[in-house]
Amino acid sequence: MHAYSYYPFKNRLEEVEAKDLADLKSISEGWYVEYKVQPIKIVEFAKHLSAFANQHGGWLFIGIKETSDGSRCAESFPGIDTANINNLSIQIREASSAHINPPVLYEEKIINGPCEDIGLSENKSILIVGIPKSVNTPHIHSSGRIFRRLADHSDPKPQTDRHILDDLWKRGEVHRLQVTKFLSETPPASSNSIKQSMDIYLFQARRKPAKAN
Repeated sequence: MHAYSYYPFKNRLEEVEAKDLADLKSISEGWYVEYKVQPIKIVEFAKHLSAFANQHGGWLFIGIKETSDGSRCAESFPGIDTANINNLSIQIREASSAHINPPVLYEEKIINGPCEDIGLSENKSILIVGIPKSVNTPHIHSSGRIFRRLADHSDPKPQTDRHILDDLWKRGEVHRLQVTKFLSETPPASSNSIKQSMDIYLFQARRKPAKAN
């Protein structure tokens, strides 16, 4: 499992079941969480992915309706047609690979109905996308802008503050220098050994939690 600044579940992501989503009824949108009742355009997905990665990381839930009373917690779980879930997964992948530079690291989990506990019907599914805080910033949207999550505003905002942009560049530069140093000091080895070493390094680099501003 990736290291996250905020984790909404009690179980590992691969072990999360439909009934576990009931916990989201007490979790509001904001720094770390975004609910979407229906899929959005690929370029909009890219905004959310890059904003989470540039900020503290977070969670994008597709197929969940938020409350209308101002609490902005999960209200219901209508899901989307299960027949469309694979296409949705492809759209997320395209959002990261084609509309964000560099691409954003993320993981996903598909929750399939039926589940009476949360009212998820048969042939309906919910997609969970987890985005860790990135060490390879800034992630630039295909529009040429750099997006971040701001306080309790769920919509990604283009960042124009020079100080914050400099911090994002520095975060990524430290990571790039560390990777270069790691590779230059790695003795000759098989490609599998190098890949395993890099996986360990990247995992360790993501372990330090982010601090909210």
